[in-house]
Amino acid sequence: MSDTSDTAFRTPAALRRSPAHALQAAALFVGSAAAGWWSTHVPEKQAVRELGLPLEEADHAFEPWPVPDGAVTAVGVAGLLVALVAAALLVRALATGRLRRLPGIAILLSAPLPLMLGAWWGIATAPVIGANIGVGLAAFLFVPVGLILLAASVTLLLVDRLRRPRTP
Repeated sequence: MSDTSDTAFRTPAALRRSPAHALQAAALFVGSAAAGWWSTHVPEKQAVRELGLPLEEADHAFEPWPVPDGAVTAVGVAGLLVALVAAALLVRALATGRLRRLPGIAILLSAPLPLMLGAWWGIATAPVIGANIGVGLAAFLFVPVGLILLAASVTLLLVDRLRRPRTP
């Protein structure tokens, strides 16, 4: 006689690592990085128009990639959609018990890290006059927040590892 109750789906065998969850986490990270870059990307022509200087005189903290503005928008929107779908799938896996709680929360806590990295890259490659103070301000904010999120994620993974029963 098979057990079809809800507890049958929450057994340790059902909570083993799934490649689908790893792919969803990777999609969440890559998509959020692309969305962060897109959200802070300043097109060269727009910056030249607003700054009122020739494009050759614009300064960059880092030289931007030669990507057309339409491609940046396409990559950013696609990344945002991928990140949202991946986050929804991970939350669903958490809610239904197919993904253990602590690793799932650790994945979701780590999602802002690539988002902040993508946003920082967009700020660092923005054309400016003189020094790009936005890079410093973003680093001033993103580094401590990122370290806190990273520490929380690693702590959750370690606690999960210590609580998990050893299997031979």
